[in-house]
Amino acid sequence: MASTEAIPTEFSALQSGIDPLKHRAASRIDEIFFGLLLLGIAAAPFWFGSNRPVAWGGNALYFGALLVAYEGSLIFRGMAHPVALKRLWLPALAFLAVVIWIGVQLSGFTPQSWHHPLWGMAADALGHDVEGRITVNPQHTWEAGLRLLTAAAVFWLALQLCRNPWRASKFLQAVALIGFVYAGYGLIAHFLLPDRILWYPKLYYKESVTATFINRNNAATYFGLALIACLGTIISTYRRATARVADNWRFQLGSAIETTAGWGGFLLVAFFTIGVALILTGSRAGIVSSLAGLMALSGLLLLGGRKHGRFAGLLVLAAAAVVVATVLIYGDLFFDRLSRVNAAGRTAVYAITWQSVGDAPILGMGYGTFEDIFPMYRDTSMSPWDIWDKAHDTYLELLQGLGVPMAACLIGAVVFLVFLCLRGATTRQRSGYLPAVAVAGSVLVGLHSFVDFSLQIQAVALTWIAILGAGVAQSWSSRIETGDGLVGEALGRS
Repeated sequence: MASTEAIPTEFSALQSGIDPLKHRAASRIDEIFFGLLLLGIAAAPFWFGSNRPVAWGGNALYFGALLVAYEGSLIFRGMAHPVALKRLWLPALAFLAVVIWIGVQLSGFTPQSWHHPLWGMAADALGHDVEGRITVNPQHTWEAGLRLLTAAAVFWLALQLCRNPWRASKFLQAVALIGFVYAGYGLIAHFLLPDRILWYPKLYYKESVTATFINRNNAATYFGLALIACLGTIISTYRRATARVADNWRFQLGSAIETTAGWGGFLLVAFFTIGVALILTGSRAGIVSSLAGLMALSGLLLLGGRKHGRFAGLLVLAAAAVVVATVLIYGDLFFDRLSRVNAAGRTAVYAITWQSVGDAPILGMGYGTFEDIFPMYRDTSMSPWDIWDKAHDTYLELLQGLGVPMAACLIGAVVFLVFLCLRGATTRQRSGYLPAVAVAGSVLVGLHSFVDFSLQIQAVALTWIAILGAGVAQSWSSRIETGDGLVGEALGRS
């Protein structure tokens, strides 16, 4: 039986009373924006994972301009958003509060009692008045705020453009293929050019696969996201193949074998390649968090109760078993590092950071200013030779920088979006694997953020937030009107 996803877009438009020619033209324009979004996502890992100021600025300009152009095109075409803002008013309000608060931290018009004591010390040392602020370093707070707004732009674009199920599916395929390319490069460079990252000398982690990333933990998180996206694409591919034949296991097995000889086989190769690259990073937390993400995906599909859901869940379990087997075969570095776990340094950093949170629990000390604050609190509980410019716990840094109320707003907004995906993964009949992948990716980055800073690397953050945007877009049934009118409905169903 043919899938209902194959209904022509013109037919959907006619059902909604919309001119099919206009609808077709609108879809083509959206596909251009979709391609440009994928281009930006693909480029993000190239320059050291976008972990350089020039990359931050470039990403902000690119995605900011893309967002403005997309919104302008909707106005010019007289089109509605496929997903209306009112659908996400609660997380949007929480995010707006965070952005406004960052502006307040940067402002010099706040009461002097709110300002960090460092500004008063600077005034005393210089012998003249200095404009104080809540943040200890306005430059770092501005840069961190810019990265946050860039991530928000990517989320909004993915949310709107991936309301269309076809584009959402293609987006997941693209993330998998982009990850496959970077993983392939990482493996080749690891064995042939172990002392280079692109055309630069590789100074750290020469024993690990890092691809274009500097830090192996960041590379592991990125490969984990790509691995989950690749598995989601594999599930979708084989589920469609078996759904096209009669409900007979022999015919379904034959269709699965035929698929493996083509596109499915390529995806399996990509999955294995990304998996090997992940293991050879040697990142303990990255590998364990990725396995947790795979298990979350398996659980969602097994417990969803949808047609083909159990088959997909078993496929994920088999894939997780393959990853475990790969760990056993290629995981010498992983097991070696696992046997040498020494958490004393990080424990001391966590304790010191928590102490600083207690000194400004409401106002915070400035978003993104950990490296400025930490030296003020550093004590003899840790080695004087260690350099810490990150807390290796994103949640602690948010509490320290934003203060407890605004950090809770930002984290709560993300949790709300993940909950939408969780609901969609357990209730949707046809495209439920997309929000399930978003939940699995969020489990990965959420767990890893307790012990590292991968979400503070733009390539990881932008890839994950785009996956989350696509998952949220597909968390509602295509029969539900999520836009501002009939146009939004047609775009959602096409």
